[in-house]
Amino acid sequence: MLWIRAGGRHRRATIGWRGADRQQRLFAAAVAQHLSVRVASRWALPPSASVHVRGLAVDAGPASGAGWPDRHDMRSGLCRRYADESWHVERLAAALGSRCPAMQAHA
Repeated sequence: MLWIRAGGRHRRATIGWRGADRQQRLFAAAVAQHLSVRVASRWALPPSASVHVRGLAVDAGPASGAGWPDRHDMRSGLCRRYADESWHVERLAAALGSRCPAMQAHA
């Protein structure tokens, strides 16, 4: 876990990288919970599709700080990708000083 001081508050970020084995376990658990690969893919992706496996995403916390990327996207380049995941951020801005792309509804 990584702690970041931003805007006078501490934010928590899990390490962005996840091994393929761990991502597969998360995906299998989501399939078991939702009884559908299609529905489970809204909450966890298989390793071949996960940006966490490539080290390109971070899960932020606590929930009270989830709006930080939205307010600071032009300075950080970190953007929320999915409207239904306030904790998931990726470097999606084309360049520092540019706005984040529109969010997708879900993975």
